[in-house]
Amino acid sequence: MEILINENINKRLDVFLLDYLDCSRNQMASLIENNFVFVNKKNQKPSYKLKQNDLVEYDEEKISDFLNPVKKLLPYEFDLDIKYEDDCVIV
Repeated sequence: MEILINENINKRLDVFLLDYLDCSRNQMASLIENNFVFVNKKNQKPSYKLKQNDLVEYDEEKISDFLNPVKKLLPYEFDLDIKYEDDCVIV
């Protein structure tokens, strides 16, 4: 997504982006520091003060993947001592 700054001049980058992304200010700072957000094609600090005609860019899909990582479940093999089993219950 690209946002051309015409308003919110002198607003901090991390605070400005909170209106566009659903995350905490801490998470926003992490996104900016990990190069998920660019201003005028450059990395900036979360405290960067926006200026007239700055272009803020970010990829919503990459940010979503970063904020909500997929947790992979791995199978674990072990023996079961089954006492009773039918179509509905296993003990």
